[in-house]
Amino acid sequence: MRDANAMTDAVDKNSPATGVPRRELLLELIESRRITPHFQPVVDLFTGDLFGYELLSRGSPPFEDPEVMFHLAKEWGMTWDIEYACRTASLRSIAELGDGSSRYLLNVSPDIFSDPRFHGGFTLGAMRELGIDNRRIIIEITETATIDDYEGFERLVRHYVDQGFRIALDDFGIGHSGLSTLVTVSPHFLKLDRSIVAGIDRSSYKQNVVRSIVTFAANVESNVIAEGIETYPQLEALFRLGVRYGQGYLLGRPAARPAALEEPVLSRLRVMIEDYKYHRFALGDGSVAHLLTYPATHRVGSVTCEEMEDQFRRSHNLDHVVVLDGDTPIGLVTRQHFYLTVAGRYGYSIFQKRRIEEIAKRDFLVIKEKVDIRALGRYAMSRVMGDVYDPIVVVDDAGAFLGTVTMKQLLATAFDLEIKIATSLNPLTRLPGNLIIGYWLEEAFKRERYAVVYADLSRFKEYNDRYGFSSGDDLIRCAAQALADGLPGISPWARLGHIGGDDFVIVADEVPSEAVLAQMCAEFDRRRAAFFDAADFAAGFYASTDRGGRRVRVPLATLTLAVVSSENFDASPHPGRVAEIASALKRRSKQRGDSRSVSHYLFERRTYPGV
Repeated sequence: MRDANAMTDAVDKNSPATGVPRRELLLELIESRRITPHFQPVVDLFTGDLFGYELLSRGSPPFEDPEVMFHLAKEWGMTWDIEYACRTASLRSIAELGDGSSRYLLNVSPDIFSDPRFHGGFTLGAMRELGIDNRRIIIEITETATIDDYEGFERLVRHYVDQGFRIALDDFGIGHSGLSTLVTVSPHFLKLDRSIVAGIDRSSYKQNVVRSIVTFAANVESNVIAEGIETYPQLEALFRLGVRYGQGYLLGRPAARPAALEEPVLSRLRVMIEDYKYHRFALGDGSVAHLLTYPATHRVGSVTCEEMEDQFRRSHNLDHVVVLDGDTPIGLVTRQHFYLTVAGRYGYSIFQKRRIEEIAKRDFLVIKEKVDIRALGRYAMSRVMGDVYDPIVVVDDAGAFLGTVTMKQLLATAFDLEIKIATSLNPLTRLPGNLIIGYWLEEAFKRERYAVVYADLSRFKEYNDRYGFSSGDDLIRCAAQALADGLPGISPWARLGHIGGDDFVIVADEVPSEAVLAQMCAEFDRRRAAFFDAADFAAGFYASTDRGGRRVRVPLATLTLAVVSSENFDASPHPGRVAEIASALKRRSKQRGDSRSVSHYLFERRTYPGV
């Protein structure tokens, strides 16, 4: 493992022959302030915005590997010293940035957090001296050690939360006494360990675990941060599961200065968000437009709180009122919010003559009518607890008021849609099936440019006969992963679906380059070695018996790709016609691939009338 090798290297570099004890080198590193904080971005997956940065410390040789540095510090009884130096360097860097908007996650182990020296020095006053707003600091408790005194630990957590700091629980799912720590800490953020994130796009078990964690977090007003995101399929799987924040090499590596998201990643993220918001994954029309109700509205300056109270009293079915300035909604007054505001000994006397816009909620949720129901459910449930069941205000593209959607309507309809989506997924690969693929094609054919790539495995039946159905399923999943990994190279909008069996389809808004298709083929050919006996793979074929009882040589299974695009049609085509053309193209491609046992692709070059 890298950790073990790195630790061995550090020991070798500091052997007794140097005349300097290894512990003294670490002490020198600390005293000379040669620890450098690095900033790794944490991204809001719901909006594409930067949420903040985790501060990760780096030493100088031979302690440039942080895992080595912290391991040896613990071994030499210097955990407090190294963490104090790292924390001090991080706070100094944050203060120098003078950024008043980003949040910063600082790692603290439980034993250090419980140390009197920590809460004696890490104070509100210390933050003010540095010019740091403590509300932007998230104390990330790393579960690297057991907690001996849970009651005392809980008091410390409450102390910092009361001062405005927020708490994150790191490595959730693999740490010491995870559930006990969770109950004690009541964190604002749960950080999924990278071992859970790895392969989540291919593991239905992990997806069910994360879905449960996300639901739990929402119920206790916490949010989930997934760390270790390294591929687009992982990112999209986490997004679909409702994970709010993400972190990992795909989104940004640790750097000496805070960096913005790179444009290719940001572009992919924006498309993913837009696809989700505007029902490109939906079956038919999944927008909120058909859920609209038309509540009572009042113009600015037209109604007092006294008149509003009279309306609520006379109409028991009146749940909320929208305040309009012209056609623009500027306030929301719910029955509950109204009575909570004017309650108390003098509340009504104070407010009765005031206009209702003075007490109306101004930060209510506003969405456009084309937003997908499932996306809206996610945004609605991410509101603070006091607002979570408020109605949602719906506007048109110009911002004019159209109506509202109640949470009761939203939850019932979203549940029905999720069932439809779930039943349309292929059970083997968990990729979208024919219903959703049909909708993608319908959307694609409306575009000026589009491409459809049909893919399947040649010699798959023979492979099943030779190696068995279980191995056949594994080979199908291997093909799905090779195709999925190549999607970002086509375009951010490219989508992969599983028609059934060994047949797949990619729908994109750009014609893929030959280089991208060649990479998909090469990647499958490389990965397929794991699914053949070594002798068969080395030979490039295996012996089998055909239906006539004759012994034949069967080439290795290959991936066949057939590309049909907008360049082949003079008008919008029928999906069946596209599939027919692609099938003929795949047959020609398979003949070429079989001759060499290598995966192959072909582009349709002819032009057809749209039908």
